Amino acid sequence: MKKLKLKYPIMLEGVELKEISIRRPKARDLRDMESAGTDVEKSISMISALGGMPPDAVDDLDVADFTAASNLVAKMMGE
Repeated sequence: MKKLKLKYPIMLEGVELKEISIRRPKARDLRDMESAGTDVEKSISMISALGGMPPDAVDDLDVADFTAASNLVAKMMGE
């Protein structure tokens, strides 16, 4: 599990979220991602699943934090 410190914290269920813990993907995560649609929707799906947060919370991420989370997930998938 990797921790990603958010440059721009968000509110999640009334609590300020300053970092996300992202677990390594499993094969089932890849299968679920494939049905998500566009590349952005697939990234949102993976960050949501691997970060244990609802898709709406991922939608609230600043683009810099979303990109960093997407890059971290991609790196984990490439290892």
